[in-house]
Amino acid sequence: PRPDERAVLPPALADAAIELPRINYRRHAGRSYRYVYGAGNERSGDFIDNIVKVNVQTGEAVTWFEEGCYPGEPVFVASPDSNAEDEGVLLPVVLDANSQRSFLLVLDAASLTELARAEALLGELPVGVAGREGARVGGKEAQRVVAPVIDAAIVDQEPLIDVIVH
Repeated sequence: PRPDERAVLPPALADAAIELPRINYRRHAGRSYRYVYGAGNERSGDFIDNIVKVNVQTGEAVTWFEEGCYPGEPVFVASPDSNAEDEGVLLPVVLDANSQRSFLLVLDAASLTELARAEALLGELPVGVAGREGARVGGKEAQRVVAPVIDAAIVDQEPLIDVIVH
């Protein structure tokens, strides 16, 4: 800009910076929304290392972080017949650098509490695999939490991930 010009920038929605943003598209595509999810940085200068939920009305941000883990895009899956905008789960594929394995993380979208993780049987999963690969779901709790999500994503392939409920 010239010396007599000033840049006009929009106000920041929150202190957290995010990449790969997602919303509840089923209910809010093209409409106003309250929550946006994305991948961010817990540590400055690091690769994307956390999942962030931002309330765009209040600026409040909540995060999921695990040392040595690098998540991809958090895919939002709404609960069937949900009423709340953030009622559902987030499904990022996460690379665990410590174990050199990947897992599909299942987070409660309202609180970012970990509900389950599905560890790759073959080591590393490519980012974005959540909607294209099959899963082996074991245990009643795992089936209750994860099966409806996995059922929506399964294609006719051999299982590549095991589900572990925390």
